[in-house]
Amino acid sequence: LDDFDPTAPGPHARQAVFEIVGDIELAVVALSRAVDMAIKLSELAPISTSVPTSVTSTVVTLTKLRNAYEHIEDRAQGQVRMQPDPQALTIFDWTSLFQDKAITYAGSRLELKDVPTILLDTRTFLKEAAAEAKATVQAPPTI
Repeated sequence: LDDFDPTAPGPHARQAVFEIVGDIELAVVALSRAVDMAIKLSELAPISTSVPTSVTSTVVTLTKLRNAYEHIEDRAQGQVRMQPDPQALTIFDWTSLFQDKAITYAGSRLELKDVPTILLDTRTFLKEAAAEAKATVQAPPTI
């Protein structure tokens, strides 16, 4: 995103925009799935490690963004869950991405500067939770 040159000739600028947007889509889907995995793990496994607030506070926004990207053909038709939605087309407004470095959709906003923290905190939680679960499973029986 930092390398984007808005003064580049039309075809080059368009190609750069679509590459950036494609990377953003993939990153949002992957991050959202990782956050979902962390939340579900904390609900299903007998662990005391808590999911960090930096992760849990992004679930709604990430899920909205992910759903919009995964169902982009519906958004292109102005629909959400097969119903007309006036916010559906906002997924194609990339103004905030290029001006503010934020991903927005239907009133939700994810600041790009927050993504590394969310990713690192999710990763750290998953590692700690896995270590805790492994220790619980491998603990010798007490007699």
